[in-house]
Amino acid sequence: MQKKILIIENEPPIARALVRRLRARGYAPVLAENPDVALTAFDEGRPDLVIASLTLAHDGGRATCRAIRARPLGALVPILFLGSGRETIN
Repeated sequence: MQKKILIIENEPPIARALVRRLRARGYAPVLAENPDVALTAFDEGRPDLVIASLTLAHDGGRATCRAIRARPLGALVPILFLGSGRETIN
């Protein structure tokens, strides 16, 4: 069975590259372009990993990841933040 990876990314070139590379390696990527879609995809898809962009509008995806963590299975899923090198996590 393929591992599902939820990608939360609003930059189309980055999103396409991630999806393409993950599929080529046998994963099942699910793309969410905004926080609302991401939370729905998490609830419906039960991903094995979340890759979240730090460059999402407003909070860089942090609030979305906090909402994921608050869900019953959210604490069990690893979250990887993707940034350009200019962002900081506090």
